[in-house]
Amino acid sequence: MTVIEIRPLDTIDLDRMREIIVGHTSTEKYAVRQTVSDDEVKFSLKLKALETPFCQTWQPTEEDAAAYRKACAEGTCLAAYEGELMVGVVIAEPRHWNESLYIWEFHVRQSHHRRGIGWLMMEEMIILARKHNLRVVVCETQNTNVPAIRFYQAMDFSMDGIDLSYYSNEDYENDIIAVFMKRKID
Repeated sequence: MTVIEIRPLDTIDLDRMREIIVGHTSTEKYAVRQTVSDDEVKFSLKLKALETPFCQTWQPTEEDAAAYRKACAEGTCLAAYEGELMVGVVIAEPRHWNESLYIWEFHVRQSHHRRGIGWLMMEEMIILARKHNLRVVVCETQNTNVPAIRFYQAMDFSMDGIDLSYYSNEDYENDIIAVFMKRKID
């Protein structure tokens, strides 16, 4: 059995990151609806099966890497290694104004999914949040990334909010909605 080691991430190698940060695929999504009347605004999320899997690819840019480097300087970024192979990465920054640990990136190499690596990394993030005297860990994902939502829920995160225009002014029309997951630190 190969040992997985979780270590602080202090440098950003964009090529290595691009091997891990590749996007997601889902066979379900949360359909998001907003209903507005004179006396009430409602938001609902309803899980729906998709006829065709939703695939979103994404790769970090040089601009992203610059932001990641700043976050790493805070001491709240981690990587998982199998030997010298990076198999997981977490980029996070403490936001002291509201005592939160905001996770920008949380990824496990696709060949290493379902081996408990994400679980180990998230547990380490909770420990880091406590060490930094933070009250909550925040993750942002999309209504189309049901596997991520389920993972966060299994890690005791709650769905805490949505943003209908987080990525663009057409998010709601395009049905790609930001979903915020939070875990309070006890």
